[in-house]
Amino acid sequence: GPPLSGKTTALRTWALALAHSYPPERVALLLIDFQQRFFKYGGAHTLADLPHVLDAVSEKEQLGAAVEKLKYEYLTRRDNGARPELFVLVDNYDDWPNVVGSGTRATEYGELAELARKFGPEGLHFVIGGSLGILRAMDDLMKQVISPRFGLGLDSGDAPGALGGRVRGGGSEEFPPGRGYIVKAGRVALVQTGLPHDESDLEGSLDRWVDEIAAFYPQRAQWYRDTHPPQPAEAPSGPVAAPAK
Repeated sequence: GPPLSGKTTALRTWALALAHSYPPERVALLLIDFQQRFFKYGGAHTLADLPHVLDAVSEKEQLGAAVEKLKYEYLTRRDNGARPELFVLVDNYDDWPNVVGSGTRATEYGELAELARKFGPEGLHFVIGGSLGILRAMDDLMKQVISPRFGLGLDSGDAPGALGGRVRGGGSEEFPPGRGYIVKAGRVALVQTGLPHDESDLEGSLDRWVDEIAAFYPQRAQWYRDTHPPQPAEAPSGPVAAPAK
């Protein structure tokens, strides 16, 4: 959607709703925003303090480390087969070319796209927020994310149209922040995103959400790599031949 259409608020609502509804062993979150405004809202806490959050990424180096942890998470077998649904929530995707690099050169796009393709059916979900320009860029990750033809366009016409939806009336109406159309396979449905905060006390109300959720779920989500680190390679067994003189 366009600026001030409610993209960041919608992502915050999504993160808080998931964290409030499911324990960390069932739902884990990876938050990515190179501007940090998605998870740093100016309060005493940040959304990274939610027990469901594995990492909050705001630098290119952190993204590279998170990609490696995601690969380990899904390419390494778990002894008991248990793995939470993992939501990668990305805000301000328009910043990626400047921070990560172009979609044709930086390897992170292709690596994340491959993980999304292979493990989407196993519970790896990507939710990406940005302007209409991210749909025109069409890097490997965006191609994979929009392939199900499902999204939320936060205005009365242009955004749902870019997602393949057809809105009656030409979309000339001005919408309040958070209102738009869910688009699924070309069909549209009007929605209003709920606000997770009181407009007169944004920081305090979001802090109260974080406190309540953290008190209800004292156990934090953890990367599989952190709880089951790679084992060092074993030294070769048997005698070692002496070097020839």
